Amino acid sequence: MRRNNWTKYANVLLAVICIALVALMANAQTMANDFLLVVEGIPISRQMYSYFVAQALAEVDRDDNGVPLNMTELRELAMAQAIAFVALNSELHNQGATLEPALRADVAQRTAFLWRVFGDYYTRLGIDKETVALVQESVAAQDRLFRALYDTDGLREVPEESLQSFFYGNFAAFDGLRLPFRVIEEDGSERAMTQTERGILVDTMRAMAVEANREDGPPLFMLAQEELFAATLNHAMPSAMMLRRELDLSGEEFERVRTLDPQRVTVLELEHEVIVARGIDMRESKEEFYYVHRAYCLRTMMLPAFEADLQLLFAQFRADENVAAVESLLNGWNFGWGFRPQAVNG
Repeated sequence: MRRNNWTKYANVLLAVICIALVALMANAQTMANDFLLVVEGIPISRQMYSYFVAQALAEVDRDDNGVPLNMTELRELAMAQAIAFVALNSELHNQGATLEPALRADVAQRTAFLWRVFGDYYTRLGIDKETVALVQESVAAQDRLFRALYDTDGLREVPEESLQSFFYGNFAAFDGLRLPFRVIEEDGSERAMTQTERGILVDTMRAMAVEANREDGPPLFMLAQEELFAATLNHAMPSAMMLRRELDLSGEEFERVRTLDPQRVTVLELEHEVIVARGIDMRESKEEFYYVHRAYCLRTMMLPAFEADLQLLFAQFRADENVAAVESLLNGWNFGWGFRPQAVNG
């Protein structure tokens, strides 16, 4: 992406954004005299700043009474959130992107949840529901900006071939059973299998595979219900499963699963579990597999670059603190209220 896509537009455009944001903020009519910060000419209201302080409190060390040990750190964190809020909304505007109806519906749902759970707390801080909604819109703006950069037709569009290569290299699917070498005792406790118990389980799985691979042999689903196998399998039933490299299995074990034959039931004895299954060729069912996980792959691939880009973006925005107003607010803050709700990030 061209570097100027992350730079601020001319003052005229920034003024337009300023007017749009100020019009949305709570208590807009009193902002001129009641702001706590100004970020590139955009005032941050007392309500909005109070929300950012409430968020920052969850990230700083506090004494037994809940009072931050370092008030400067608290103020810096609140300021950083205000900068991110303005920068994200401004850059989304610069990119010509808007929140789709689905994202707006998600914002409404998250706002309703936060207000239902933490509404009394917000009210005591002088924060209204509209302010909570504005912050949640900023969270959604970050997601929308990510897609505006890297998704289809984005400024740094990731080729579909790269996404598919990532998916098929890091996901594997099979249809069968996956059983750990663990035993659940009658009292609910769990322990590792003995070598004898482990051998019995693996032998049972192999016997099932032999039956399933016979010409016109019954499917695993039926075999798992037969008395000969059900008790040993603890009545587990086969199903389609998907595993991820390094998250669900080590790289070496993942490769063994990824190469399972779709035409034949195979038994894989791994370090901590045994699998009996047929492989699934996910390329034959892209709608069921690839497209369901496409967004996850895009985010996993590009999130480090996006976070670095965001830091560059945020660094271009300057905030000026209304020192007297901030100190007055914090001096009157009741830090003994305890819990501090955190933003919902989807």
